[in-house]
Amino acid sequence: MIDAGNLHRVIRHLRTPLLDVGDENNTSISHKGIAVKDHQLGWFKPGTIKTVCLPPFDKPTAIGLIWPILADGGKIVTSRLAEEVRKELRKTASFDVVSEPPYTIVRKLSGPPGERQGKQKQSDNRKRVLISRYGAYGDHMMTSGLVQHFHDEGWNITYNCTEKGQEIYKGDPRIDDLMVQESDIIPPNDELRKYWDELSGDYDKFVNLSEIIEGKLLRMEGRPDFLDPWVKRAAECSGNYLDAHFERAGIDAKGTLPNIYLSDAEKEWAKREVDHVRKKLGKSHIVLWNVFGSSYHKMYPWMFDVWYLIDHNRDDIGVLAVSDGLGKFVVGNDFKCVFNAGERYKIRQAMSLHSVVDSVVTPETWSLIAGLSFPAPVVALLSHSAKENYTWRDGDVPLRPKVADCPCYPCHQIHYSRTSCPRGIREAAATRCMDAIKPLDVYHSILRMQSDEHNTLVAS
Repeated sequence: MIDAGNLHRVIRHLRTPLLDVGDENNTSISHKGIAVKDHQLGWFKPGTIKTVCLPPFDKPTAIGLIWPILADGGKIVTSRLAEEVRKELRKTASFDVVSEPPYTIVRKLSGPPGERQGKQKQSDNRKRVLISRYGAYGDHMMTSGLVQHFHDEGWNITYNCTEKGQEIYKGDPRIDDLMVQESDIIPPNDELRKYWDELSGDYDKFVNLSEIIEGKLLRMEGRPDFLDPWVKRAAECSGNYLDAHFERAGIDAKGTLPNIYLSDAEKEWAKREVDHVRKKLGKSHIVLWNVFGSSYHKMYPWMFDVWYLIDHNRDDIGVLAVSDGLGKFVVGNDFKCVFNAGERYKIRQAMSLHSVVDSVVTPETWSLIAGLSFPAPVVALLSHSAKENYTWRDGDVPLRPKVADCPCYPCHQIHYSRTSCPRGIREAAATRCMDAIKPLDVYHSILRMQSDEHNTLVAS
């Protein structure tokens, strides 16, 4: 059993399927866990349960009930691990133990029987800050400037996130404690607010970035304020996304760009990969083109027209088209100037490519934030945001639809259905905003970046 007052101390260890062994009328994790009695543990298929929460684990005979149903890497969270149970586990199982007072966590490992050394949290005398952010890849990339700020100031940083945040920050030396919890392990209601209150009590400073963008500067489809008049949305959503993170933390650092960490190995891999693409396409200027994001207004319908112009004019420009599995089939193999990398890269690989390409073309998705973190200039295809919502550098080209072609721009809305977003005039399968950005404008922007790069090389 886990009592509600101490849930925050073990939340990082809880993964579903999750069994809560004890009194089903008093379980604190009933929204994600399955309340069971001891004798019901045999009902579950071997190797399928990721977490078992127990009262004192003091009977060696219980090992035979629990251990078989645990998946590799699965954990037992218990209020007390009896020494006789620990001794028996050493004879029959491979495991490690972590102390999270008032609980003990036992993790099932593969390999020969024996107890391995569990990783214990290290403490120091630095001030401690807890940054909490749940969301998509781009949301976590936006926090990187704030992370760098606290790192430079000498804070001990705990970053509380869900799985996508882990993919962005895993291995980042600026983060002292990456606290990863399963998505929606705590429901987004008063229980979540209570959890934050309890969790933050162990830190000198708490920066809660929950809905820093989607609750303040963007309106989400399905919420009442999504249908606010355009004028109201324009007035209330005009702030800078990146600056808002610092404002939430009470820090005046306007104009700070994202600061994504890459290891030397990641940088070297990215350089080799882009050199391979240069050789494959026979082009010197490589454009990373992110094909689409998660919403309908994050895909540009005229990318084929831009690629046709590059091919037809025999420009010294190659396109590295990054996308998911669906994008691989959308991109196809019809253009000599395009390297179809759909489903080829994991997120950190795709992110690291931004550090070595010559320019970036992207809708408003994670690739825009990654692009702003590295030197290559960005052609941003704006759909729902105003130019003022981002911090731009010299050389970046934020392209927006003209008001005459798209009077709803900028809508400051995230659309998840086709019915909520006007269709394009020239291309009905696209949204009005993306349809209205002319392919010649994108093409000329890339040409200008290539020209600037050439002039820089000649000058040097």
